[in-house]
Amino acid sequence: MTRARVLAGLLLLLMTGLAQAEAKDNAEALANATKIRAALPAPSPVVSFLFEGDVVLNGLWAGEITLTLKASKVGRDLVWRATEKLFTDWKGIETRRSTILHLKQDLSIVSGSAELKREDETTALVISRTDKGFFIQRRHKKGEDWQAPELLQMEAPKSATHGLVPVLFFLRHVPADDKTTYEIPRVRWPWSGEPKAVDALSLEVTGEAPTLPGSEKERKTWAAIMRSAGEVRGLHLSPDRTSFVGSVVADKPEALRIVPRGEGGERNKLSEKVPAKTWQDAFLKFGYGYHQARRKLLDAAFHWDRFYEHETTVLKRWNADKPVEEFKQAWIDEFCAQSKHRSDANTQRLLDMTLATGKLKKKTDDSVVFAAHANFGGGTQRTYFLERRDGYWGIVRIDW
Repeated sequence: MTRARVLAGLLLLLMTGLAQAEAKDNAEALANATKIRAALPAPSPVVSFLFEGDVVLNGLWAGEITLTLKASKVGRDLVWRATEKLFTDWKGIETRRSTILHLKQDLSIVSGSAELKREDETTALVISRTDKGFFIQRRHKKGEDWQAPELLQMEAPKSATHGLVPVLFFLRHVPADDKTTYEIPRVRWPWSGEPKAVDALSLEVTGEAPTLPGSEKERKTWAAIMRSAGEVRGLHLSPDRTSFVGSVVADKPEALRIVPRGEGGERNKLSEKVPAKTWQDAFLKFGYGYHQARRKLLDAAFHWDRFYEHETTVLKRWNADKPVEEFKQAWIDEFCAQSKHRSDANTQRLLDMTLATGKLKKKTDDSVVFAAHANFGGGTQRTYFLERRDGYWGIVRIDW
């Protein structure tokens, strides 16, 4: 036998051994979770759960989430009714996702419904349990027109569950100081295409933690690590585990977080009646002025003489013989002509996301260079140059 064949054989044995060890670990983790789930309390009107939170991206508010669990009746049976409502504004696209599930005492799914809305498209699911999995009726709507329903069969183990609510309720009932790993079959709903195979999420208790990473509010928490679909997320509960505090993607505390409602980071607000005291103020004056065709805000957003100087002497796109006042009015006219006339809420969310996803290329006490993501420039990447003069900020140049 050649050396290459020997090495290949050893490698195969090693991989087989690792696979068998992993399968054993998974089986033990599944058995650990099954034991806890079998001992969970029965649905009761005296037990409920509510969490209202903010979704935070890079320190800025980017959405809202609401989680609930309470007892409810389906026919004659008392079950858990778990709801999850999520709103996000990501890359300029508003997304609303809601799920209502009826769960058995062990948190396995009995029936439910789910809906996903993105811009003018909606997908609705009606879910019911079968012997082998789930029967799902799926409908799509574009604008006001519903398409014919699709009927789907989805294979899944009887213990399968879905969402953050059953995970949090499960964690309430694991031993507080036990570093056991648990595994729970997890369903992912088929918003499009054919149903995917049921995967699993794992939970590893880490115990007491000093605070929720990235939070400015000091609080003790009890934490567990959830691994699912390649994502590693820390889940933080109160020390007595009766309430959810929030979550954070592992090793990225500023990337995407869930925090209690009202703690969603800095919300930049427009100051209409006073000059811009920060560069963000000046950017918001421009943003609201542009998206809502508001001439006074556009006038206040710039240091027009510096903008004029750059356009006439560097780029030479404007005739230096024409006065700065004519230059200003021409730009304001163009911004208003290109405006989408957005609502206050849509403009605020769009500008929040622009500030959250952009990059500061330069920052001193009196100057900032801010590169906005192309998704918030109609597919065009724009860079804003801002300066503070006489105590107030304004845009002095825009590159695109």
